[in-house]
Amino acid sequence: MRQRGFTLLEILVSMAIIGLLAAPMVGAMGQIVFRTAENSTRIRALVSMENAGRTLGRDIRIAQATDLATNTTDATTLELTWTDWADASQYDTYDAGGVVYKRFRATYVLSSTDLERTLDVCDDWNTLTATCDGTWTGSTTIAASPVSSVLFTRGTGDLIVIDLTSFPKGPGFPGEARTYRVRGSILMAPAPA
Repeated sequence: MRQRGFTLLEILVSMAIIGLLAAPMVGAMGQIVFRTAENSTRIRALVSMENAGRTLGRDIRIAQATDLATNTTDATTLELTWTDWADASQYDTYDAGGVVYKRFRATYVLSSTDLERTLDVCDDWNTLTATCDGTWTGSTTIAASPVSSVLFTRGTGDLIVIDLTSFPKGPGFPGEARTYRVRGSILMAPAPA
């Protein structure tokens, strides 16, 4: 019995057919890898901005004063202050004349690609003179990272608009931009009598 093998021509034709069928699959796999990396970068940017929006929103809602003047645009730092009169553990003594309260100050600033939040506390805030009779003590944490840019705008009344962008891999790569509008319902609220 005679065994028959493949000729060189048959092997070359088979390899050409396999190559033609495999080329689109290789291209599709490359697109899948590229899109997965792109989506991962966008998700990282979105998570960063959501963290910033959540932290800023919480502080703006409880703030009683801000360093942003009405109709201020394009500010790159934000300072918010508040006193918690409702919780006895949040102030040293309650004085109806407005003398000694614990005062909080949150400052947001973009440092490189980190949106830093510095929370300071004054244990001896004098509401009559609007000064800290003691010292401000506090700590700095990262509210969000990576953040490429942040702009704070204050409209009329209690509206603060926050424009954030995040390009985790730098300009020219996928990133995201978001605008948050937060009402500070007690901004410029008077101290209780």
